[in-house]
Amino acid sequence: MGYESKLYVVDKHDWKGCDGKWGEVIASFDLCCVPINFAQYPATDCYIIADDGNTRITEDKYGSPLREIPVQDAIDMIEKEIKTDKDYRRYQPCLNLLKGFDLNKWEDLVVLHYGH
Repeated sequence: MGYESKLYVVDKHDWKGCDGKWGEVIASFDLCCVPINFAQYPATDCYIIADDGNTRITEDKYGSPLREIPVQDAIDMIEKEIKTDKDYRRYQPCLNLLKGFDLNKWEDLVVLHYGH
């Protein structure tokens, strides 16, 4: 198995009572093993909550920080990969998901990369 990628679409909030910025998970998509360089993006300044409802996630399974990608950049990267590999069946559904968001209707919508 190689380094696999999961993308989280989150709306970032800086609420009183929260210790740091919280990334409200709106959607997630498992891309599996793809050749996209997510490491070119900076570490995010927010955390997400694991499925247990308590654990804060600030880094991936390998100890790397969650990378924050602007939604349009994530769209552009996936569109570029589709031109290279039209047969990879996970790209188009992920692209459709990302293109479905109206950024004007969210506080601070971003994509977080999680390696697993």
